[in-house]
Amino acid sequence: TVSAEALERFLKAAEGESTRFPDDTEFQHALINRPIYRHLAQYKVRAVLEGIDSSLFDRKSEDIALPDGLTIEHVMPQQWRELWPIPEEIAEDPEAKVEFSHNRDSVLHTLGNLTLITGSLNPSLSNGSWSDKRPELCKFSKLNLNRYFHPPKEGEQDPLQIWNEDAILHRGSEMAQLAVKVWPASAKQ
Repeated sequence: TVSAEALERFLKAAEGESTRFPDDTEFQHALINRPIYRHLAQYKVRAVLEGIDSSLFDRKSEDIALPDGLTIEHVMPQQWRELWPIPEEIAEDPEAKVEFSHNRDSVLHTLGNLTLITGSLNPSLSNGSWSDKRPELCKFSKLNLNRYFHPPKEGEQDPLQIWNEDAILHRGSEMAQLAVKVWPASAKQ
């Protein structure tokens, strides 16, 4: 029988880049900043999103298993240029436009921009604008993970009026904090 402590010692003893086990800070940083959609198999990305969804369970809500066949959705679509335009003041400056596009593309595949939806909802969201996509996510998705997108109560400020790079990084940071609670580097946490 292998104990959690023995497994932890084994994983922490590895020193190779592909075998080394990251600490919580490294893990959080990677989840926030690395394009996991491009670097991990989709079933692994889905497992991370499912784990985070499960961590959002509250004893006041129903404990329902996630349905099979959920698909990964990019909140800001991979083909963002048509309906998610570069702001005019930036588009007029070629250097600023290139930098803006690079920054946007660098967060596109990070955890903060990914969610799970049903296969039948996916085509209706596709490359839609934020003003079209958000209401559909809120209306049809029952996942804990997607409660994040619900508008605030009347009278409260809406931090998600726009979905941009800052919003993606903010959500990614919140999701990474949850992920560390689900998969801590130390078994003693």
